[in-house]
Amino acid sequence: MTDLANILKSQSIGCNKPLSEAQIKIANIKLKQCGLPEVPSDFVAIIKESNGFSNEGALVFGIETESNFFEDLVLFNQKFFRRQTASKLILGYDECFYLLYEDKEKTYKIVDKDTLEVENSSTSPDELICFLLRAEY
Repeated sequence: MTDLANILKSQSIGCNKPLSEAQIKIANIKLKQCGLPEVPSDFVAIIKESNGFSNEGALVFGIETESNFFEDLVLFNQKFFRRQTASKLILGYDECFYLLYEDKEKTYKIVDKDTLEVENSSTSPDELICFLLRAEY
């Protein structure tokens, strides 16, 4: 299990069931068909252990989740980008921010929902996921 999944579980952050390799492959095919990038491998490593997280209204998406409580990454991005080619994926959100992955730059970003200004960025998703979920890292 990844360190991040353990950290979040220890803080009673809502965690979904593990994710299968087949679900990831299907999701990446669907994303490519819509002109969107694949799910980044370091994010996949996290959601393989817990396919989605939630805390205090903040969500980190899962893939083909069986629960309506955890939103599906593919469906959300298909709706958000409306079948337009994009180099970005939204991986989660809270009331103020999106957790966004920029494929061209290979970076994760916290982006203001209203202005789309970048508040923080990193090459690793861990710290930004914790920020979004209000967890200690």
